[in-house]
Amino acid sequence: MSALPQNDRKLISQMLATLSSFGLFVYFCYFLLHGNMGYFALQGLNDKLAAAQAEYDQVHAERMALQNRVVQLRPGSIDPDMLSERARIVLGYAKSDERVLIDP
Repeated sequence: MSALPQNDRKLISQMLATLSSFGLFVYFCYFLLHGNMGYFALQGLNDKLAAAQAEYDQVHAERMALQNRVVQLRPGSIDPDMLSERARIVLGYAKSDERVLIDP
């Protein structure tokens, strides 16, 4: 049984070190992109954040519109047009020149 010369052993150990280093590099690059906290996961979270922000903006705008209507109905700041509109809706009244359409 012949032993490998010193140069061949050194070459083999260098190749194994290079190959294992390259394997670790590929492993970390893969998980940098596809891991639980990788690039694509971050993009998915950013998309969810943008959708949630859009939904928040819509709900906030609706809330502000409703809050504005509530302010107009308070006793100290009743808007005559708003009062007339609400009275006609609640009491079922209409002006003589208005048409009433009933949706079945």
